[in-house]
Amino acid sequence: MVVLGDQPNLSARLVHELLIAYAEGRGSIVAPSYNHRRGHPIIIDRRYWQELLDLPPGSAPRDVINTYGHEIGYVLSKDDAILRDIDTPQDYEFELRRAGLL
Repeated sequence: MVVLGDQPNLSARLVHELLIAYAEGRGSIVAPSYNHRRGHPIIIDRRYWQELLDLPPGSAPRDVINTYGHEIGYVLSKDDAILRDIDTPQDYEFELRRAGLL
């Protein structure tokens, strides 16, 4: 499972749902989806690991994931937290406000 460190609002329930979907064989890649947009965290089966490790400079894991798009099992999320991350001070402030901490 690949979990981004700058996504503070992911729920344990979502992680559990992803693990269940993977265990049930709903995809060799399992990802959450919100409004038809794929987010994180994402489970990537071991069979793809070498391809990920062999990516050339300038490539991204999404290049491998998109190649196997037909093998992705999606878990629908009711929360856009799967799409949000904190990259800037403004993003951080937005998340603090959203959490009621500012």
